[in-house]
Order: sequence, then C-alpha cells, then structure tokens
Amino acid sequence: MHRSLMPFLLLVVVISLSMLWVPRYAIDPWGVLNPYKLLQLIFLLSMIQILSAFLMRFFNRRFGGIAVGFLGGLISSTAFTASISKQSHQSTEDEVRLLSLSYLSALLGTALEACGLVFFGAAEPHWEVAFIFAGPLLMTLGLIVWRARSLRTVQFTNSNGSALGVSSVIKLAFFILIILAVSKVLQSAVGEYGVFVLTFLVCLFELQGSVIANVQMQEAGDLTLRALGHTIMLGLLASYLAKMTLVMFLGRRDLGVRVIRYTIFLVSSLMAGWAVFYFTAY
Repeated sequence: MHRSLMPFLLLVVVISLSMLWVPRYAIDPWGVLNPYKLLQLIFLLSMIQILSAFLMRFFNRRFGGIAVGFLGGLISSTAFTASISKQSHQSTEDEVRLLSLSYLSALLGTALEACGLVFFGAAEPHWEVAFIFAGPLLMTLGLIVWRARSLRTVQFTNSNGSALGVSSVIKLAFFILIILAVSKVLQSAVGEYGVFVLTFLVCLFELQGSVIANVQMQEAGDLTLRALGHTIMLGLLASYLAKMTLVMFLGRRDLGVRVIRYTIFLVSSLMAGWAVFYFTAY
C-alpha cells in the first residue's frame, strides 16, 4: 500500500470511531456547526482521495488521457485545467487534441462527483435534480466518444493531478462550513437570491464544497427543492465558464477554440436539463 495513503486511512478510522460519540445536532445558535456532519464530510472527502489514488495507479497505464482527466476532475478540476493549459504550449497539435480529451474527462469526473454528493449526501435524495445533471453528463460523454474516435491511440501517461493532503481535506471541510455559514447569513438578509450569488462566485473556484453546503441547507429546510436545483445549475454554469476562461488565458489558442466549442455544447445541455427540472420540481 502506498505510504501517502496511510494518513488518510488513519484519519478514516479515527473519524469512524468519533462519529459514534459526537452530537448529531448543531451546537451553535446559528445551526451551522454540526460535529457529526463535519466528521461525515471529512470522511467522505478522505474516501474520495483514497479511491482516486488507487484508481490513478491502475488506470494511468491503461486508458491514458481519459483516466488521468477523470481522476484530475475528482481531485481538483481547477488545478488540472490550469496544468494542462500550461502544458499545451509545449505540445504538438496531436497532443493538444489529446489534452482537450483529458479536459472533457476532468469535467465528467467533477460533474459525476457533484451528482454523487447531491444524492448520497442527502437523507432523502430528490430525483428531479437528476435532470439538471443528465444533460451535461450525456453531452460530455458524447463529446469524449467523439474526440476519442478521432484519435488513433489514447496514450497519456503524465499525471497532472495529485491527491490532496490530509490537512487540505480538513481545510476544505471547514471551507464548506464557512460557505454554509455565509449562505445562511445571505439567505436571512436578502433571501435565496443571496445564496444564488454566493454559489455562482464560489463555484468559479470550487464546485464540490458549494454543492455539499447547499444540500445541507436544503436538508435543514433553509432552501426549497427548486432553489437547490437553481444553485446546482448556477454552480455547474460557473464551473464551466471558469474552466473555459482558464484555458483561454493560460493555454494555446487552438486548445482554447476547442474548449469554447465544448462549453457552448455543455451550457446548452445544462440549460435544457434545468428547464426540465424547473417544470417538474415542486
């Protein structure tokens, strides 16, 4: 077993035992600091890192760019996008096409992770939200198949993503709590529109943390189901626009042109899925 995973495995054991004893209710007057929810969040993020590390070692040798991109999306799509954008300047035209495939795989990994956080992070998942994810996920898969078929081989062995450290996972968990706290303040001050604005701004950098915070707010009754769907749509939209902007400023022009085209397809499918959700959610 890789030694870098030992801190995560130890953390998972400690958290599993601690969850048996900590309160399962908020201990602060604002209803934000729930020790059980915090430990549950750190546990989930740690398991994602362990799974990503195992898959990175297995898939890197088999599926190249698709696997590296997908796992880079699970770990940090923003860091991965910045990395491949910089790498594109030293790449051939064929390698840039491969980088664009890896970019799509990273978006797929991020969207699937966000989808899993919505459905497994809630006590009672609302399947209407699946319509919002369905469009972008299907479109991304279609684009990956299209791009992969245009390449003779898919061999991309340089990993551009690296697992987060234990301290980074814990910091991310507290970052999510801060998002939740600010969201509650904005929701009380200016209603759901404040949450929408915060979601869009946060998701320019970090999609997963905002998704978890908004799911918890919906569970607590601070957001309606329809409002949760709106935050998910805004989060995905902000994520797509932020990644496209990164590539445009940091990457080669031909990579940027491809990414702009992909973003148009993805945003269109997102809007279609959100429209279906809007008319089916109550």
